[in-house]
This record gives sequence, structure tokens and C-alpha cells, in this order.
Amino acid sequence: PIWQTPSRSFPLSLNYAQNLYRNGYWHLPSLKANIKAWVHLFEIFQPDIILADHSPTAILAAKLLEIPRAAIGYGFIVPPCSSLMPSLQPWFSIPQHILFPKEKECLNNINETLTELSFKHLGVLADIFGGAEVFLTTFPELDHYGSRQGTHYWGPVLSTENGAEPSRQERSGETIFMYLNYHYRFLYQILSQIKEIGMPTLAVIRDMPETAAKAWEGENIKISTKPVNLKKATEQSHFFITHGGANTGSFILLSGKPLLILPEHLEQCLWGYRISEQNLGLMVNWFNPKPDFSKKLNDLLTDKKILSAVSAFANRHKTYNSDKTVQEICNRLEKISIL
Repeated sequence: PIWQTPSRSFPLSLNYAQNLYRNGYWHLPSLKANIKAWVHLFEIFQPDIILADHSPTAILAAKLLEIPRAAIGYGFIVPPCSSLMPSLQPWFSIPQHILFPKEKECLNNINETLTELSFKHLGVLADIFGGAEVFLTTFPELDHYGSRQGTHYWGPVLSTENGAEPSRQERSGETIFMYLNYHYRFLYQILSQIKEIGMPTLAVIRDMPETAAKAWEGENIKISTKPVNLKKATEQSHFFITHGGANTGSFILLSGKPLLILPEHLEQCLWGYRISEQNLGLMVNWFNPKPDFSKKLNDLLTDKKILSAVSAFANRHKTYNSDKTVQEICNRLEKISIL
């Protein structure tokens, strides 16, 4: 089912409830249509189990029809199921009376639809996930919400072998690997700083025109506009600059390499905040219109606390096997589907 909500602007979400609200749950006709569509699909196909990588409406519809279901994903898309969803902006102290109204409005819209369909109301918004198996595919240290008590962390599902062999730097010394979008608002500033410090750098910049890539390449910078094999990149490079994708970042940290995170949206900003809290890397302040890349790069390259924390993280998880995690999840899904 496709959401068909009217265009409307919203401020940044303060918690998961506001994420749902701004992404369609605010518009009652669209919400009703979407829930009904999922229910109809499940009634037609009669699935044994539903596995959803962030599709809360599908999880809700499966709940209504009492179909076995599971939510899978890293921290941001599998929220803690508390009576009031926790804040997505931990750098602010946000009182409950600020968070509650949108959560209540979101819940009321859901319950109005459930009344129409003759289903029992939800008590709290987190009841969407009630009865669902949860596969939290991250580590406690890398959870966007922070480590959760009494929660089983399965570990990240990683795929790194795709992509071309990264170019090798001819210059000796420690190497930076940069994985950014061409439309990142500070791209040219960070490239200028890297060119200035002269450190060998391999840059993958998605969607960058070839003419721009050639213009920026120089003695210490090589640029690719296509994905490269991340496993090979971690073997060649010592420091990484990314936007803060959780799975890419997890793989880099497992390889024992620190991160400089340049977020483009709230999810990446939250992950970068957790990373920097634990000295697993640094983050450029998303809200700062004039970030000091020079200082961040210098700190990334020289701060021994960061190198020590990243090394300790990689050592704690040195036996982790993503393929084994996938197999264990599949085994568990099979058991759930026949209960």
C-alpha cells in the first residue's frame, strides 16, 4: 500500500510517535486507507508470518488479524516499547508534556480506524508492536536510543562484498576513506580541508559528475563515483568519514577504524551522537551552519581516547559473525511461523 497524504511541513520529530505522525499518521483518511489495505492483503494471501523492516502499519494489521509477526532492524526503526516513546533528541531535555500530545493524537487516529474495522483499541502507541517478535540488529553500544535493559541484541546484518575494488593510494602513510553524497551541503568544504592537510584520501562520492570528480582529484585525493567493496576499503584505510549509516558504520567500527560522521538527517545525527558519546568517533554538529572541519579532522587523527575506544569495541566483538546472525534469525522465524 502507498501513502497518499497531502503535502505538509513538520518540524523535526521529537520521538517515534512524531515520526509516525509526520509520515502519514496525521492524515486520518490516508491512515484508514493504509490500514485497511494491509488487512485486505493479508486476508487474501494468508501469510504464515510477517517480517517487517520498518513497516509499523503492516505490523499493526498483522496484529489485528493475529498473524505471527516480527519487526527487524537497527535501533532507530525498532523503538523501545515504552508507554511514552523516548526522545529522538537526547541533546535536549524534553519534558513529557511536550512529547505526549502528538502521541495521543496519533493513537486516537489509529483507534478511530480500529473502531471502524471493529477491532479492539490500542492502549498506548507502543502496542503496535505488542506480541511481535523483535530482531534488534545492532549492538548495545550502537543503538540509536542507547543500550536497552533486558533486550536481546542480535547484532548487525552486514553486506560489504559488493562494489568495485577501491583505488590504491600511491602515497604512503595513514589513509582516510570518505563515503559521502554529492549533494551534501558541506562537501566542498570537507574536500578543501582534506586537500589542505595533504593526507592520502580515497573518496566515494555518490552522484558526483565525472567532471567535478576530476577537478577535485589531486596528489592526495582519489575519487570514485560508484560504490566500492567496503571490506577492501577497511583493509586499506585508517580513518573513515561517512554520513552515519548504521550498518556501514558498524562494519567500519568492527574493523577497528574510527569514524567522523557528517549527518544529513535526524537518524544519522542521533547515531553520530551515540558514537561520539562513547569516543568511537566524532560528529560534526548537524545544526551548525559553519562547522570547523579542520579541528574535527585533527581530533580524529590525534585523539588517543578515540583510537583506544574503537580498538576496545572491535576487540569485544571480534568473534561476531553476521552470517551466523542471519541463520539464527531465519531459524527463529521458522519456529514462530509454526507456533
